[in-house]
Amino acid sequence: MSCCRWLLTGAALALTAGCNKTPDVPVPDYYGTLEPFASEAVYFIVTDRFVDGDPDNNHESQGGSEFGTFDIPIQHPDGGSGNIGYLGGDFRGVLDNAGYIREMGFTAVWLTPVVDQPDQAFSGGKTIAESPFPDRGKTGYHGYWGVNFFEADEHLVSKDLDFAGLTRSLKQDHGLKFVLDVVANHGSPSFTMPIDQPKYGEIYGRDGELLADHQNLHPSELDHDNPLHRFYHREPDLNELPSGVPRKVVRGFFAN
Repeated sequence: MSCCRWLLTGAALALTAGCNKTPDVPVPDYYGTLEPFASEAVYFIVTDRFVDGDPDNNHESQGGSEFGTFDIPIQHPDGGSGNIGYLGGDFRGVLDNAGYIREMGFTAVWLTPVVDQPDQAFSGGKTIAESPFPDRGKTGYHGYWGVNFFEADEHLVSKDLDFAGLTRSLKQDHGLKFVLDVVANHGSPSFTMPIDQPKYGEIYGRDGELLADHQNLHPSELDHDNPLHRFYHREPDLNELPSGVPRKVVRGFFAN
């Protein structure tokens, strides 16, 4: 006659010999979080790559012929091709398709950061032939190169639709909540430019005052006695991004 021996360890049962019957064991309730927002279905959008709802805010001539920011074709050394820079997606494109997002069952919209970005393509860094993640020739279309957290990027807003209008209409007209994406550990690329370009490696305040400036220096050259340098780390980080862009400054933005 066979026998069964059950070993209970925490919530798990291990069968050790000769039994072909599994006992009824209560299954505990598991959860990752009790935060209310965890129940939302969130639709993530890289805004510039979504829908061009307002061609008037494309700024196709921005940056000029040398540092153009709009729809720049590139050729990969291995034969592939693509387009970099801004491609036209904006707040109007998001709002015009909010009904579509809601009909799919989503209850919230998460956009890439909406804050102001540099107005030229980056001239530093490595080319696509030198690195799998080059920044030379690229722009802040993705929103992660913030320079002023009090301003929405000009490629996103329209004359009749600012950021406040977008979030208000998403909520009131479509029942969609909004997730604000904020990057506080770095700003725009900050060094290796042949000539220091406007806004790169810089952070501005509410009134347009310059609060931090990497000054196109290698991190090891930063002087922490200089108030414009003191929030940056002296160790290089990913590509040419400034490591430790002013968290204190960013916190100050939202405290105001």
